[in-house]
Amino acid sequence: MATEENRKRNIIPCFEDLKVNEWYAITINPCDKYQHFRDPNRIGKFLNTLEDLLFHTGVYKYKLWVELSPKGRLHLHGKIKIINKVNFYTNVVNYLTTRATVVIKTLEYEQEWFIYCNKQWELHDYIRDNHYTSMPLTK
Repeated sequence: MATEENRKRNIIPCFEDLKVNEWYAITINPCDKYQHFRDPNRIGKFLNTLEDLLFHTGVYKYKLWVELSPKGRLHLHGKIKIINKVNFYTNVVNYLTTRATVVIKTLEYEQEWFIYCNKQWELHDYIRDNHYTSMPLTK
């Protein structure tokens, strides 16, 4: 589970400021439980456990790209569109922030954000070729 230190770094717009059906930039850095360190099938397990992390249907849509940090942590960059704001705040926010550090910000420069999300294209090719999953992950 995410530590109290990690929860302090979450950045999520307040309820009254968030607009439904508008794309926002999102970064999700899952806690160690979802990292599967030292597992030979680490990336495959990470992709499978994302379903546990992002299972809320009818609440949001997303496009996410997997990335590796310099310290080897798997995390996600992309965009999210909230469809049901009440359900998002009452069910999703606490669920996500106890399992990951989450940053949601206004998507001001969509093309630049897309380039940033795709910067590890070699990892995306590896995932496509070895785990039969293409980037971005979409819902």
